[in-house]
Amino acid sequence: MSEAEKQETGSHPEWEDRMVEMAGEAAENFTRFSLNVMSLPLMALPEKSRDHARRALSEFAIAFMTFPREVAENVEHTMEHMAGEEGAEKMKKPRNVARRASAFADRLVRTAEEFNTDTNK
Repeated sequence: MSEAEKQETGSHPEWEDRMVEMAGEAAENFTRFSLNVMSLPLMALPEKSRDHARRALSEFAIAFMTFPREVAENVEHTMEHMAGEEGAEKMKKPRNVARRASAFADRLVRTAEEFNTDTNK
C-alpha cells in the first residue's frame, strides 16, 4: 500500500498490529489470572475431584474462547459468498480482521490449555 493510499484510507498497519498484539497479551494475562482465581475454591476438594474440576474449567474456557474464531470464519465465508469473486478482492480489511480474531482466539485457547496442563503436574 502506497503512502498516499495509507493517508487516504487512514490505515496504519504497523500501529494496528501493535495494538492487536498488546490487546492479545492483556487478554492472555487476564485469562490466566481469571482461571487461577476461579480455581482457588477448588483447593478445598479432594485431589481427584479438584483435577476433574480444573479440567472441566479449562474445557469450558476453551469452548468459550473458540467462539470468536468460529464467528470470524463464518462471517468471512458469508461475505465472500455475498460479494462474489470480484467483490472478494476488495475485502482485504474484513479478511484481516477475521485472521486477527482467529489468532486472538487461538492465543486464548493456548492459555486455557496451559492451565489444564498445569493441573496435570
